[in-house]
This record gives sequence, structure tokens and C-alpha cells, in this order.
Amino acid sequence: MELATACIESVVHELQLLEKNLRYDLAYILGENKLSAFTTLKLNLACLRTFLWGARKWSINIVDLDLELNGESLQSFLSTIGCTLKTYQDDIHSLCLRPQSEYVDQDIDIFSFLDRSGRGEHISAWEPVVFGFRARIMSFKPRILQTYRALLNRCSSQSRCSCLRDEELVEFIKYLRQDLAGLRRSLLFNANPTEPKFRLHAQIEALQDELIFLKNLIGFAKLGSVELGLLDALSNRLEYGALHATLISYECSFYNEGNEGIRVTDCCSKIGRLLRVIKPVIVNSRLLEMYIKVLSASRTSARLRSMEMGKHTMGDFNDSLINRLWEPLWSSTSLMGPVKRQMQILYEGLRFLRSILRELPENVLDELNPNIGDVMSCAGIIICALFASEVEQIPYPLDGYIMLGDTNKKIKRIRDETGRWSMTTSLPSDNCLAGQEVCNSFSSPMSSTGMRLLPPSPRIPEVHEVVIGFDDEAQTIIGRLITSESSQLEIVPIVGMPGLGKTTLAKKVYGDAEIEGHFHLRLWCTVSHEYNQKRLLLELLCCNSEYTQEQLREKDEHDLLTMLYQMLKGKKYLLVLDDVWDSGLWNDLNLAFQDAPKGSKILITSRFSNITARVNLGEPHYLRLLTEEQSWQLLQKKVFGEEECPQSVHGAGIEIARFCGGLPLTVVIIAGFLATLERDSWIWEEFARRITLTMVCGTDPCKASLELSYENLPPRLKACFLYFAAFREAEKIGTKNLVCLWIAEGLVERIQGRRMEDVAGEYLMSLIGRNLVTVSECRSIGGVKSCCLHDLLLEFCKARAKEENFLHAFRGYGELSTFNEPADITRVSICTTGEDFSNSRLFCPRSRSLLFFYQTAAEDFPLVDSSFLFCIYKHLIVLNLEHIALMQKEFPSGVESLLELRYLALRSNSMEFIPQSIANLSNLETFRLKSHETVSLPDTIWNMKKLRVLCVWICARPLLNDDVLKSSSTLPNLDFLSTLILPLSQAGENIIRKIPHVRRLKILVSDNEGAWEATGSCNLSQLESLESLTVMGGFMVPGDHNIEYFFPSALKKLSLSELGLPWSKISLIEQLPNLEVLKLLVCSFRGDTWELAEGGFPKLKVLTLSQVDVVMWTEADPDSDDHFPCLERLNLEGNLRLEKVPSCLGSLSTLKMVKVRFWGEESNYDNAVDNYSVVNLVRGIEKEQINNGIENLKILIRYVLPRY
Repeated sequence: MELATACIESVVHELQLLEKNLRYDLAYILGENKLSAFTTLKLNLACLRTFLWGARKWSINIVDLDLELNGESLQSFLSTIGCTLKTYQDDIHSLCLRPQSEYVDQDIDIFSFLDRSGRGEHISAWEPVVFGFRARIMSFKPRILQTYRALLNRCSSQSRCSCLRDEELVEFIKYLRQDLAGLRRSLLFNANPTEPKFRLHAQIEALQDELIFLKNLIGFAKLGSVELGLLDALSNRLEYGALHATLISYECSFYNEGNEGIRVTDCCSKIGRLLRVIKPVIVNSRLLEMYIKVLSASRTSARLRSMEMGKHTMGDFNDSLINRLWEPLWSSTSLMGPVKRQMQILYEGLRFLRSILRELPENVLDELNPNIGDVMSCAGIIICALFASEVEQIPYPLDGYIMLGDTNKKIKRIRDETGRWSMTTSLPSDNCLAGQEVCNSFSSPMSSTGMRLLPPSPRIPEVHEVVIGFDDEAQTIIGRLITSESSQLEIVPIVGMPGLGKTTLAKKVYGDAEIEGHFHLRLWCTVSHEYNQKRLLLELLCCNSEYTQEQLREKDEHDLLTMLYQMLKGKKYLLVLDDVWDSGLWNDLNLAFQDAPKGSKILITSRFSNITARVNLGEPHYLRLLTEEQSWQLLQKKVFGEEECPQSVHGAGIEIARFCGGLPLTVVIIAGFLATLERDSWIWEEFARRITLTMVCGTDPCKASLELSYENLPPRLKACFLYFAAFREAEKIGTKNLVCLWIAEGLVERIQGRRMEDVAGEYLMSLIGRNLVTVSECRSIGGVKSCCLHDLLLEFCKARAKEENFLHAFRGYGELSTFNEPADITRVSICTTGEDFSNSRLFCPRSRSLLFFYQTAAEDFPLVDSSFLFCIYKHLIVLNLEHIALMQKEFPSGVESLLELRYLALRSNSMEFIPQSIANLSNLETFRLKSHETVSLPDTIWNMKKLRVLCVWICARPLLNDDVLKSSSTLPNLDFLSTLILPLSQAGENIIRKIPHVRRLKILVSDNEGAWEATGSCNLSQLESLESLTVMGGFMVPGDHNIEYFFPSALKKLSLSELGLPWSKISLIEQLPNLEVLKLLVCSFRGDTWELAEGGFPKLKVLTLSQVDVVMWTEADPDSDDHFPCLERLNLEGNLRLEKVPSCLGSLSTLKMVKVRFWGEESNYDNAVDNYSVVNLVRGIEKEQINNGIENLKILIRYVLPRY
């Protein structure tokens, strides 16, 4: 039977491979119940594996089992199953080895498919194999159920069930847990949120918890000297519950919507009956008494066994106690006042015990052993008493309250005891304290002398960093990348300590003109310490904007890896992997690097020279420290820019540069602080004298510079800087959302007459100016689009934020589960999976902010029941659930009780409306919702005067109540609104009047009548503050529309699509005086000819044409030089029909780049240039530029799949 179990593992693996090859098979996509066939079959096989494992043990332990079954022998039945598995394993393996075309009918059209499918025919060769396999497994069901029932009868009729030995029962429960977890996942597969499946999901979870608690209680009791009679009774109960749960799991695994299998409601009732048997409730008070007897016996028993044997068992039982206590803390109505507070203290104490059981060495735990065991026994008794009072709806007993207080005191004593072991790790080192003292001594005396910090001067953010001292090293790396044309893929590593400038050097090489011209394709991604394969693949595929993460988020790692292979195939590429920690990524990416063209290279940066020991690579390039002269040059560039260093501070500056020890990051941080000081010789000399004291103390210069820069930040900037601890490592943080969070958190000062977004923007620029924050990407109309932190600065942020109880960031289950700080933490940031978050049972009721993030950039974090969040965290001002997939259609009712909420972000793919009661959140400033449905906005939304951001994705349809629209007030603070369905009617005009100060707006114009020839107007000219506008016509019937559009003069960025406007209407856009970015996307205009008006687009910098119909693009006066006077970038996308472009493009000295992106398969790459006249036009522009003495124009031509 071990072979049969291994056979199932192999079959499941190959079923997964087979399923990946069926993504485009109509029989797989459209066939009734066929999409779920693989999911169901894998679930069936998992349950069968559990049966086979148990049957092998039962056949040994139970001599007379065959007599009880009244049929063929168990061994004979198991042999039949084994033969079946081997046959279908061979069939499925054979399918996987065959070309896809042999088992997938790729030529059949949808109509033929529907006709043949309707007659019950198999269309593809895989269908008879998969469905035949499932039918054969289904035929085993009666005999398997008979076996389980016979075992259950045996357990019921005997005082001690002996089907499995104790260690076998633990292993059996492990398999059962996997089956139940798989069943829970399958219930959510295409499940309607209103169906009873979610109730069954909750029931299964409760059953899992009860079985695990009972198993862990027995294990804990065995560590002491509890009498065997009590243990036998509990073990019998556990085995009966496990067998019964396995029986139900097997029945449920064959559930479907037809006549086969068991209905969900029946399954719910069966689990309910089982829970009443194994759960200590009022109808089963004897079991509760048994629990208390066992726990009391554990208290009075002799010393528990050594920690070497019991540490894991005690940890498991402690986890069960935490799990048991967690729900009453937030859901109980009988827990009041002092009792509830003491229960919370007990909960915190149990989490503390969890952390020391995992972290303290065994010799230390051995000394604490009796105390820990006694506390756990008491905690178990207290929780059982709580459970009884909850069920019977009576107050918590007085003797239980006394024991509760005593137990909390015992935990406190254990805390004090463990303090002497953890003291050395919890206190800062001497060096660290010395550096801190220097920082404090600097800031205090200097301020008493009247020194003033200069206000941060606004400057253009730097995307391309100032680079000093890397010229020769860059040339060495460039030489290695372009001179060697080996047929083998070469890896060039840059190795050095943190802060040495590895990433800066890699960026310098990556952006070099020679490198850009040598390689057909360049890709960059940051790997980081928190390596995740899916996140890395997504970053590589989206690096050149050929895809978006939203496009690819549903694909798995195998699909993404295949896409990366296709992207790299046939092109000589340079791939940069920045900040590599784990050599395992080579195994994860190996497929994509197959068939690498001659001359392709991978450039990596790493702190570790042995990171690529498993792969073939050249000699690592060890990055050296900067010389003192280079450090001084970098310091000057960062402090003074293009200005000369004043002679008065020259000497002190050299001393300060010497202190930095040649580490570029230290230089940059120190420079950021120096830029805020007056340029006075005494101030700089005093700074140099005191900062060099840290060298005498032995403090790391980089850490000392960070401490210094942080300590001298103004209070509000300190808070804004520490807030970066909430985000993931290597994350590009969108600044607009960051600003919203800062404002909601109260970190931004309210200044009369100024928008808070502008004030927050200045804070960000100040942090950038101090070199604490790095710009990732700039906006096309100015400003910072995204930013990030160096990993050393992020580590500093996290440590400081935790130390000051400003924010606690949890990454993964390990940090979540071992967190044992007091529950009064202010802000919580969680980056993990949904399952790990649920299992961690985090309870921080006094938190004011709760932010969730995917563990990877595009990974689901599903949450079936979110009600506990709103019961625990009742005082939130920030709630970010945008990275959690809420499973219900309805707006979470608990949200409406969070009256202090200022920031709310939700995601539910099926949510269709927002209730009227949303207006109860009168303090709400930012509301973001992601749904795949059109969401109805209530008319009460117009009463939420504090709203600053209202963002609904995909789109929101407002209720058009004329009376409400006329009578309700405006939203005076609204800065961003997206994406609103705006009717071309009086109601639409009334809506526009509600948002007088909006600066960013996305709308879908809609003709309510659905006429072929729509008429009306979309007058936005009254929005005098509007700077960025997107207008889409997706809700209008295609046809000839006579719609007038009016735009405000302040507009800087405009994007149009699917409006079908004649080219004559573009004259209004040409005259916009401040327009800098224009995107004319699919079907925005119609017609073959676009004639530029003289003097048009006076400030336009970026023009994008994507899937527009224009053929002849000309200018009214070819001899005029008054067209596009500021144009810097022209983007041409899609399958354009252009045959002519304005001649002025050949003489524009401002034009820096023309980027062409064709939509098509990669196989067309070789012939694409000949097939598109657009390329000839672009090359013509390039030639004219050269003829006119302009040689800085860059041409980029790429071929990508279209975005749908």
C-alpha cells in the first residue's frame, strides 16, 4: 500500500501538468463541470490516499476486520485499488508525454463543440481518461464507506478503540487535516457567496479545530502522570471523531450539484452531530468534566518530561489554547469588565509562552518546565470554564476568576525569569548606545547655540542617481558584458557589503548607451531577502510595461515562467537580478534561460560571493570602497549639486567625508543631513568633531549616520519616515496612496488655505532631499509616481517603528505567531497568506491602523469570513483590506460600525453595491474598492464631506435621484474620483457640480437612451482645479455621436478612448494652454486624416497614439515651426495604419524618444519591420533629425501581445 500511496502522489503531480496544457482547450474551458473535474479528481485521490494509509494499519491491528465487512477481504480490495491506480497512472503519464495536439482538438470551433458536447460526446482525448478515472474511483465509494462504518461501530461498542496505535493516530490525523483543508478550498471553487457552501466551510474549520485540540490535549497530558483510564477515554473519543470526520470528508469529496454524492446541507448536519459528540457543550457536559479532570491531573503530576521530548508537544497544546481563547475574546457577550481584561492578559501570556517555547534553548526551558506546564494546565481549566459559562449563558464563576488572576501572575513570574536570558538580545549593544549618545549630544548642545536647520529646498527628484567613483568599474563590467560572445549563458556577479553601491553600479551599467544598443532586450528586477518566485517573474514580465500585474495576477508560476521564456527566446538579452540572497532562484528560473541566444548575459548583485556556487559563472567583481577623494566628491554633489562648495566649510567637509569610511550609502545619508544645515564653518566643524566621536566608540558609520539623520528630522517627518516600515522589501510604493495614508493617520499638518495633499507632497520631497527615500519613477506631468527605501533603511525603519511602538510589521507566519508584545500597539502591518493570518489568531484590539499586503505582488489572500476583524478592531482609523479577497457579495456590515475610520480599502470581486449606510462613516477621507462588477453608488455618498479620494475599480454607477443631486451638498475636499459612469444628461451636470475642486478624474460617459446617434455635452470646464482627466466611452453604443466636450484650461494630462470623435474635434484639445501629456487610445477619434493646427499643443511633452484610425497625419502649414514646441516623447502603439506623419517631427530639437509597440505574436518578429509602414515613418523621422544636426533622438521598437 505504500506503493499505492506514492502512486497517488505521482498521479496528482501529472494531473497538474496535464491541466496546465489544457488552458485553451474548449472541452476544458466550456464543458459542463469539466473545469472543476481536475480539482474534484485531485480531492478524491487525496481522500483515497488517507483511506489506503489507514487500511494498511487496520489490516495489521484488527485481526477480524474482514469478518465484519461481509464481503471480499480488505487485502483483495486494496489490491484492486492499487491495480486501478497503476493503470490510470500509466494512461495519464502517457498523455503528458504526447504532444498537446494529440490529445487536444485545437481545430474545432465553438459551434461544433456545443453540438457534439450536447450529444454527450468526448471532444478531446484527455476526457475519457480523466472522467474514466474519476468514475472508477467513484465505484470504490460504497466499499470504503462500509469500511469506515464498520470501524465506527467497533469504536462505539468497545471501551478502548484499538484501530490505530497512538503514533499511528497522530499520523492519520495529519492526512485527515490535509483532506479537510482541500475540501474547504474546493468549496470556494466557483462558489456563489450566498450558497450554503460557506456554512459548510465554517463547519469543517470548526471540526478541524476540535480534533486538533483533542489531539494536543492528549499529547500534553501524556507528558505528565495522568492515569491511563482518563487518557484512554480521551483517545477513544479522538479516534472515533477522526474516523467519523474521515467518513464525512470522503462523502463530501464526491459532492456535486446533481444526484450523485451528498448535499451540502446534509453534510453540515452530519458535522454538527459529530461536533456535539466530541465538543464539550451543554449536551455533553461529561466530556467537559473529563477535560477538566485531565488538566487538573496534569497540574498535580510530577515534573513533566524533559523539554527535549516535550517542547514540541507543549507548543502544540499552547497553540490550541490560544486558538480556543481567541474567539470568545471578540465574540463573547458574557465576558464583561475585569474578567474580559484578565482574559486578554491570559491571551497575551499564552502568546508569550508560544514565543519562548520556540526561541529559548532547551536547557533554559528545562528550568522553567514545571512552571510552564502548570500554567498551561490552569489556562486549559480556565478556558473550559469559560466555554461552559458561554454555553449555559451564566456569569463566569468566581473560583475561575481567582484562578485566572493567579495564572496571570504566574506568567508574569515566568516573564521575569526569562528576562535574564533574553536581556542580552533585547538591549542595544554598547556600540549602538554609544552612537545614540553621540546623536543626542549633537542635537541638544547645537540647538542651544541657536543653530537653525535650513528648510528643505524643493528640487526635481533624481531617478538617475549621482554616481562618483564607479566609472572604471562600470567600464570593466560593460566590457565583460559586450566583448564575450559565448554560446553559453554567462552570469556576471557584482559582490560587496551592504551600502557599497552595488545597485547604483548595476543601474549605471544597465542604462549605458553602449549596453542599450548591444542587447535586444533588457530586464531588471529586485530579488531581495524576501524572495518569492511569482513576484520575481511578475516584475520581470512587467519591467518594460509590456504587461501589467493586474493582467497576469491570475496566472501561476509555471505560466509566468513559460511567458518569460517566450519573451527571452530569440533575443540577445541582458537580465539584471538585483540583491540576490538565495541560490535557489536558479532552479526556479532555469526553464526561462533554456536556449539563450549567443551573447546573452545575466548581471547579479549580491552581498555573498558564493550565491552562484551552483551555476557556471565568471569571476565575481568585488566592489571596492570609495577613496577619500571620491567620498568628498560624492558628498559635494549630493549637498551642493552643481554649485561650488563654499571655502569656509571645505576643510570640515573633507573630515566628514573621511568619517564615512568609503561607504557610498553613508556618504549619501550624511549629505542629506548636511543639506539641511547652514553653511557656516563653525557648525560644520562642530558637526565633524562630534560625528568622528562615533569612530572612537566603534560605532558602524552607516548606522551612526542613519541615527543622526533620523534624530534630527522634524517630528512629522520622523513619523512619515517610520511609516515606510509598513511596506514590503523592494516594493515600489505609489506616492498618491502613501500620501492618503499619511493624511488619514494624522501625520500631515493641516494648514489653512492649503491642500493637505500638497503639504504631504512636500514632506515626501523633504525625505527625498535628505536621501532617506529614493525615487523609483517620476510622473509624466512632474512629481514622484513611486518611491522606495534601501533595504538597510527599511530595516532601520522597522526596528525604530517597533521600538517606539509606532508600527509593528509582521512578515510571514513566524513573526505573526511569535508576537508577544502588549496588545496596545497602535499600527499593524501584515504581509502573509490568508491561512497563516487566520492561524496566527492575532488579537490587538486597541490598534488604530490595520494594513494587509499580499505575500507576493499578485497573490490571493482570500478571507471567507471577515466579521472577526470588525469585532476585534473597533477603533480603527485606517483599514486596508485591498489585498484581501473578500468572498461575499455584500458590503461587510461590520465596517459601518467603525465610526472613526478615515481610510478604507476593500476588494471583493463580486460586490455590486455600496449601502446607504456608508454615510455613517462621516470621517472617511479615502475609500477604495476593487470589484469585477459595476458598483452602484448610493446617493448618500454626496453627504460625505470629508472624502478626499473615491476610487472604485472597475467602475461605479451613481444613483440618479434628481432631488438628492440638487439638494445634497458638494464634496469640497474631493481630490481624486475614479471611475465614475457619467450620464450625458442634466444628472451628469449635477454630479460635476458636486466635485468642484477635484484634481484627478476618471469617467465613463454613458448615454442612458442607448441611441445609435448620441447627442449632448460633457462640460468639465467648470472644474478649474482639474489637472488629470481620463474619459472613456465604453458605455455608449458604437455609432455616430454628436457630443460636445469642454475641458478646463488647467488640464495637464488627458487620456481619451472609445469616444469615436471626428478629428475636427481635436482643435479644442490643441488649444489647451497647460496640457503636457495626451493619450489618444483605441477608437478615441475616427477618420483617416488629422491635420495639426498651427500653434497647437503649446506645452505638450508626451503624445501617445494607440489603436487610432488615422492614416494621414499632417500639419496645416508644413513650413511653420509652431507645432509641438515642447514635445519630448512620441509613443505609437498597436496596429496603426499611419502612412504619413507631420514633417515637423524631423526638426524638433526637443524630441528625445519615439517608442513603437506593435501588437502581435513574437513569431512575427523577424518580418514585422517589413510589414509595418510605421517603422519606415519612424526611421524617416530619425533620418530627418540627423540631417538637421540633431543626434540625441532614441528609437525603440518592440512587439508585444495586446492588452485586453
